Amino acid sequence: MIAWIPFVWSSDTLFGRKIDRLAVFLKGKVFPSGKEGAFQFDLGAPRSVIYGNAFNSDFLDRHTTDRTATLNGRDIPVLDLSISVGDVVVEDPLLLRDFGEGEIGGLPIIGTVGADLIDGRILIVDFPNQRIAVVDSLPGEFMRKTHFTEMIRASGRHLLVRVKVDGKETYAMYDSGSSIFGLLTTREIWDTLTDGEVIDSFRITAWGKVYTVYAGRSRVGITLSGETLRVDTVHYVEMEGMGNFLRRTNAIGIMGNRSLWDRTVVMDTKGGRFGIYGGNR
Repeated sequence: MIAWIPFVWSSDTLFGRKIDRLAVFLKGKVFPSGKEGAFQFDLGAPRSVIYGNAFNSDFLDRHTTDRTATLNGRDIPVLDLSISVGDVVVEDPLLLRDFGEGEIGGLPIIGTVGADLIDGRILIVDFPNQRIAVVDSLPGEFMRKTHFTEMIRASGRHLLVRVKVDGKETYAMYDSGSSIFGLLTTREIWDTLTDGEVIDSFRITAWGKVYTVYAGRSRVGITLSGETLRVDTVHYVEMEGMGNFLRRTNAIGIMGNRSLWDRTVVMDTKGGRFGIYGGNR
């Protein structure tokens, strides 16, 4: 049997705009304290993170090591702690001091679980039923009914999925932390995917920084594993380092959850493949 882990969508008002399905949160615990809380599910983050504002500073000081790791261009401390989500355990999360606030579902928001949650494992995300599972092997039904495409790891451990844009193969970085976007890219690439008219703009926050995002109508078709993705609108943002990342990885942009809200997807980090379960075939 599959050990499903339920998730919840958060909704909030960002700079005056109400946004449903803003982010995905999972319930988890931090050990050895046993503190329970909510973790954002963000595969765009290469490492899981603990929010310093959610913990006693003395506790964090006792578990801060002399090791560091790079996150968003910053070297930040590694903690001698573990995070458990369901039966899945992530060791040595990173520490973001002076970060984190709020609650969801009666639980304090205490961190982010990133791509290390699924290292060497297979992830199933059932968006319609709001649940995930992390397994070592796929059940037979998923083997038979999932249409796969290639998935590779970039140098920063980001997940790159092969897609077709108007029939031409390219890659998109999958980021479960970018729930409100079907495709987010740079202005330069956006110009090639849309008619060039900005039909909307709004502000977002990412790791404490504020950015303005612009939207345009897509004029291209995007498919994944032979399935057409619902990407009617393409967004762009001027974010430091994003253009270099997309050029270095030969990726067209960041694919968020919006185009997958009605799908069940499978990410096999062991086999290097990303699939859509069921589909229209």
